[in-house]
Amino acid sequence: MYKKFIFFILFLLFGQLLFAQYQNLVINQQELFSLCESCMKNIQKQDFDSALELFHFPPGYTDKELKKDKEAVLEHILLFNNEFGKIITYKPNQGYAEYYHLMAGGGDIVYWGEHPRNINLVYEVEFDKEGPGIVNFVLNNVTGDWEIQMIGYGLLASNKDAKKRIDEIYKKME
Repeated sequence: MYKKFIFFILFLLFGQLLFAQYQNLVINQQELFSLCESCMKNIQKQDFDSALELFHFPPGYTDKELKKDKEAVLEHILLFNNEFGKIITYKPNQGYAEYYHLMAGGGDIVYWGEHPRNINLVYEVEFDKEGPGIVNFVLNNVTGDWEIQMIGYGLLASNKDAKKRIDEIYKKME
């Protein structure tokens, strides 16, 4: 009986700790969708600099590191736009989708390991070159405001050539 009581108390304390850790994470879905859609609208208009301003980059970067990271993200978005084609239409994915995708974003594994809380939103899109696909956003609120951690372009797994095509584009990213 004593062991069950101690276990119960530990369980309650652990639950309170988890709640305390996540209670500051307030999620306004409309804000998240608006962020993603602003990015896609900027990409559609080929206003890549404005799209890039919606991304999070580690605040500890030197000016040189920040410039280099932004250039790399921009290079990948331009590659995705060139290879997949322009985004013609988009809508939030309402169900389950299997896809192959490539991602681009600032920071590195160590930095994001220190900031693991994020939200993943997937949009069904129509690319003018590749046809049906997805654009995937990983969002974070490291700064207290929601920002884009990573953006991914992908093709549905039901497309028989999707994996091969993603591999081809990945080789161009290296």
